[in-house]
Amino acid sequence: MVVLVFLGDTTDSIIAGQFSFYFSTFQLGGFSTQFLAKGFGLTASESKALFQTQNATIITKLKAKINNSDFQNNNRKDMVFNLENTSPLANIKNGGSLVSATAGNFPLLKDVGLSVFLVKLEPDSMLTPGYTQDGSYKLCYVWKGSARVQIVGLNGQLVLDDKVEAGQLFVVPKFFSASLIADKEGLELVATLTSSEPILGNLAGYGSVWKALSPSILKASLDLSVDDADIFKAKIVEAPIINPPNIN
Repeated sequence: MVVLVFLGDTTDSIIAGQFSFYFSTFQLGGFSTQFLAKGFGLTASESKALFQTQNATIITKLKAKINNSDFQNNNRKDMVFNLENTSPLANIKNGGSLVSATAGNFPLLKDVGLSVFLVKLEPDSMLTPGYTQDGSYKLCYVWKGSARVQIVGLNGQLVLDDKVEAGQLFVVPKFFSASLIADKEGLELVATLTSSEPILGNLAGYGSVWKALSPSILKASLDLSVDDADIFKAKIVEAPIINPPNIN
């Protein structure tokens, strides 16, 4: 079985909020036999057989197996991107991996205005809290496993704390921070971002904004002692973007 997930902006659809599909076979089937015969140089019986026997629209059940060896792949490298064969942005032993397709390595996405991230987490591993600095949204589809997800809003309020599992989609609004801890079977998800070259920010890890702050600012911001501020800053730098289960 193949699972296809449709994501798109429907504000300019014929009916706002719904996808406006265009299927040439379905469109042709709406014309009368007379128009089809005249337009394509066919007889009435030929036009009826060719254009008015297919009743299905989006999904149809095949009467016979299609020969997959005769497909034309002339534009495959421009239209298809294999995330599984891409060098990861992060690959943490016993933790998981993070790979991406952006306008930088898949130019087609510049025209589309989207980017895609594939996240794989080993059992009990954590994708540490992060957000998008450029204000793009994240649409996350879980296609394997499950995890606990937490999403925090701009005012520091926890807006989502729940379990997500295969087949479910969740959204991370712009500038909201999100984090995941995989369950015992691990997790694999695909995140689509509304930017072809997103700028990601992490609250923990080497790229954390907290790393750039002085100890005195950390102390005042979090109401910490000097010693606790030093420990906090050191721990932030050590934390990877994906935490294996043996790291606390």
